[in-house]
Amino acid sequence: RYGLPHLSVEEKEQVRSGTLLARRVAQAAETLTNAGKPWAIENPKWQQGKASIFGLDEYLALARLPNVTIGHFVQCMMGAKTPKETTVMSHKIDVSSFPSACSHPKQWWRFPSSGRWHWGAHPPARGTEWAIPAASWQPRMLRKRPPSGPFVTKSLAAYPAEMNRRLALLHVRAAKQSVLDALAA
Repeated sequence: RYGLPHLSVEEKEQVRSGTLLARRVAQAAETLTNAGKPWAIENPKWQQGKASIFGLDEYLALARLPNVTIGHFVQCMMGAKTPKETTVMSHKIDVSSFPSACSHPKQWWRFPSSGRWHWGAHPPARGTEWAIPAASWQPRMLRKRPPSGPFVTKSLAAYPAEMNRRLALLHVRAAKQSVLDALAA
């Protein structure tokens, strides 16, 4: 039911395993919601028509539960190297104060090995080398091919410290409020 028809056997197994985990997380979130407890689930920005855990039936059902919200924000305004647009579905945790758009100024970037130009607020996250500010580029950096090695996107997996701090504060506040609500009931 999930995945694309042209996937390899290995990719189909990854989709099956990932979908199973995502569905179990949704079940846990539903249990927490029914108990009045806070939770938050983060994933890359959800865009209609594109694959996302938020498009799974379990998440669509979660979104209809009381006090479940969906928020979008960019991580670059909290220290990430790229915008890394993000969606958070949550219960009793409000991320609406997180920055929803990048306001960094645009500039010219160059890929060291090719000299190729890029105009944007951030270096593009593709390939095996980061673009650098154009003023730092020198012709001696040119190479016949880009460096081998891990893709630059691998370094974007970790959350920026400021985002971690803000999410932790929201979770602590929501947990405290949950305890106060339980005591008042």
